[in-house]
Amino acid sequence: MSSKLVKTPLGLYKHLLRQLALLPEPMRPHYKHRIRQEYHSYSDETDTDRVEEIIQQTIKDAEWVVNKYKTSS
Repeated sequence: MSSKLVKTPLGLYKHLLRQLALLPEPMRPHYKHRIRQEYHSYSDETDTDRVEEIIQQTIKDAEWVVNKYKTSS
């Protein structure tokens, strides 16, 4: 699934869990825990504009993390 197709918090959560496969094995538990924490911390957000903003920023952050480990490997 392309990150452009992520429209809901649950879709974002699933997308991020799939992105874990791109990270080095030792880092996956850390980021899996962070993904779960952040999902729960924003799960009560009801403002659709804010949800869209969170989704877009989170995707950018996830791409940065993946690229960080691609270049350091």
